[in-house]
Amino acid sequence: MEQEKEKEFKEVLNILSTVDLETIGLPDTIKLEFYKYYKQATFGDCNTQRPTFLYFKECAKWDAWNSVKNMSKYDAMDKYINCYKSYILMQ
Repeated sequence: MEQEKEKEFKEVLNILSTVDLETIGLPDTIKLEFYKYYKQATFGDCNTQRPTFLYFKECAKWDAWNSVKNMSKYDAMDKYINCYKSYILMQ
């Protein structure tokens, strides 16, 4: 089951590598969903200090990733895949 999840995750990553999310017009909140689940699935828990508030975009990304702390790799992969199905395939 875990190997199947990893295979599906990699397939979605390959598909999304050819898609310009800017062109699709996804809101930043949705892009942050993709980001946090990708980071959690590939790197695990957030392991950096929060940037200073002057770096708004970096803070938002850090906050998003840190919000899924302790989520398992496979749960994060599943959430990422579900984001793809909900926000990209439904376009």
